[in-house]
Amino acid sequence: LLDVTHTVHYLNYYSQRLSSIAEASRFPVAPDSREPLSQLEAERVERQKKLAQLEADMEAVSERTKKQEEMERELSQRMAQLNEQLTIQLAAYEKDRRQFDEDRALWEAENRDALDLIRSSMDKLDLKEKARTKRKGLF
Repeated sequence: LLDVTHTVHYLNYYSQRLSSIAEASRFPVAPDSREPLSQLEAERVERQKKLAQLEADMEAVSERTKKQEEMERELSQRMAQLNEQLTIQLAAYEKDRRQFDEDRALWEAENRDALDLIRSSMDKLDLKEKARTKRKGLF
């Protein structure tokens, strides 16, 4: 009887002492009343849920990656098409510019006498205007 009483008191003391240490160090102390098999089953279900969530996340990432690659392909095709159009337009503008320069040179060659006459009359008018402004600026 003494031995049984001593053992019970010792176990109670030991249990209380460990509980106080666990509370002081903030260990989670939650006695699980479930049976080991049901606890294992619950853990397995929880792991399967996490695994399913991870698979769904990976699938979403994969879809986003595919969509992004497709958009990049479309954008590169669009850029190539726009570059082609720009090159064609540039060639057309250069052709028009050369044609304009040729037409201007031809027109200037045909109308050289009239242009020289206009330039000389403009120069004479400029000289007269300069002379008038000099006289006005004396006083």
